[in-house]
Amino acid sequence: MADEDADDDKSEASNETDTVDEDVDTDDESLGDHGDKAHTSLSAAQRAAQMQANAPGDRDNTGNGGGAGIDHVNFVATNQMQGFSGGDMLTIDQLAEGLTKTRLGLSKIKAGGDDVVLATSTIDDDSLPSLGADEFANFETLLNLQREAQEAHNGPTGLIASGAVCLPETTDYSFFRLAKAHRPVEANLPRVSAPQGQIRYVVPPDWAYLSGGVSSRDCAQEAEPSATYPDKAVIEVTCPALAQCCVSSISRIIQFSNLTYRAWPGFTREAIYQLGVAYTEAKEIMYLNDIDAGSTAITGMAAADIFSAQSDMVSRVLTAAYGYRKRHRMNMDDPLTFMVNDVVQYLNAIDAFRGGERHFGRDPEGALRAVFAKHRINLVFFYNLPTSATVAQGQESAPGANDGIFGPQAAGALNDLPTEVAGYLFAPGTFIRLDGGTLDLGIVRDSILNTKNDLHIFAEQWTKVCKIGYESVKLPIAQCPRGVKAGEIVLAC
Repeated sequence: MADEDADDDKSEASNETDTVDEDVDTDDESLGDHGDKAHTSLSAAQRAAQMQANAPGDRDNTGNGGGAGIDHVNFVATNQMQGFSGGDMLTIDQLAEGLTKTRLGLSKIKAGGDDVVLATSTIDDDSLPSLGADEFANFETLLNLQREAQEAHNGPTGLIASGAVCLPETTDYSFFRLAKAHRPVEANLPRVSAPQGQIRYVVPPDWAYLSGGVSSRDCAQEAEPSATYPDKAVIEVTCPALAQCCVSSISRIIQFSNLTYRAWPGFTREAIYQLGVAYTEAKEIMYLNDIDAGSTAITGMAAADIFSAQSDMVSRVLTAAYGYRKRHRMNMDDPLTFMVNDVVQYLNAIDAFRGGERHFGRDPEGALRAVFAKHRINLVFFYNLPTSATVAQGQESAPGANDGIFGPQAAGALNDLPTEVAGYLFAPGTFIRLDGGTLDLGIVRDSILNTKNDLHIFAEQWTKVCKIGYESVKLPIAQCPRGVKAGEIVLAC
């Protein structure tokens, strides 16, 4: 007797092809009752239909179940199916009909059984990923499937790495910058145009000598003959002297290779900026040297007169201001300018806090400015030092020693603040800044530079500080920020 078992149809995602077959196991006897055979085949078809009918979704117009995200299931007949040609598309009912006809039409076959493929099935599902001939697209598809699996298991933002860590490097071509151009001296001096490179000005006469032309007589002296008493005083006025002031040239020149200038504009801009900082510093030092040369130097303070940074600063400047106004017969509220190193801001702050803020409260610089403003003294802080500055004032011990306030901080002791400052007291307009103009040639190339494949960027300015007023006083002021006043216990600096 032959027993035939029809396997269930299996439908797989990803367009995988299954087969509907009959496994026939028989001997040389006849197949037996056709009714039993039909019943067996119909059961297999019905199970396949039931499987598809139970899938979620509506049935399509071919009778196939829809399913969520599934377009339809396709059954394709083979040449072994009775009543249909190979390649015919079948509905579930047609599949059942074909299975029945084929089962009933089977004759004796050889012992051992054969697999008879009656139909194949495929599932069309546009929502499922598919692979094609593009290896890059295939890689992206598989990577997305991996991510979806990770998120389903671990939640989003999961990261899986394997193998060695290989990180690309990001190059940052920006430049760390600290230096800035400081020009307080230039900004606080009157500017006078000097298109011809120099000026001539009248040397201010000393009006004190004119007092020789002033005299007085009482009634008795007027009654006596002129021979007894000298004649009334007469002073002869002479023409004032003329003086000249000629500008100085200060230039900035930088050289680049042509390729560097063209290929790395960020570097060239930064180099030109840093050159500008050095250029501005050189001008400020030149201006301070001109002011220093035109000032009357006063001796330093005696050790017994040194109390604290704040009190010594105020006492020295107010004393000098009073004398200045008196000598030149100025009003006591006529303005004066006092230029001093900006380290005063730090020394006075230290002094105030060491003294428990007894002197100038919580804003020592504001209090210092307020005191000077009350006495009509404009306080100007300069950034650099004139070349005449001493080591005590922050200057380096020797040219190139690089050990002053602008020197580097070495390992060991902390670089200390200066113990003395030098300031300049003068009436506004005593010093002027000549401006002879600027020559900015920009990029310069010549035959010599061309042979080296280089270029220059050139600029030059003609300027100078000239003294056209009466007097400027150079005041050395000791700065010992120990926070005490006169009469208190004096600590050594």
